Amino acid sequence: MKIGDVVMFSRKHLQSSGQILGPVPFAVGTVKAIDGHLSMPVLTVDFDRYLVHDPDMFGDPLGILKVIEPNLILKSERHLEHA
Repeated sequence: MKIGDVVMFSRKHLQSSGQILGPVPFAVGTVKAIDGHLSMPVLTVDFDRYLVHDPDMFGDPLGILKVIEPNLILKSERHLEHA
């Protein structure tokens, strides 16, 4: 992944952390910075929107979070994940 990529949380991460409901599975963000070691990069992501644009359903976006790269997937590749 690189700065500027549009990302979401991976299905594997969401299932392993029990976050299959609510706003987190629908959060969409942009990578703002990449830190850490090459083996486990830490990405700073601005989760500024949701797949479903319904403020009554989710409220405010998640904001800026630091996430390790394996817990993210490119939004354009979400449909390629296995259930």
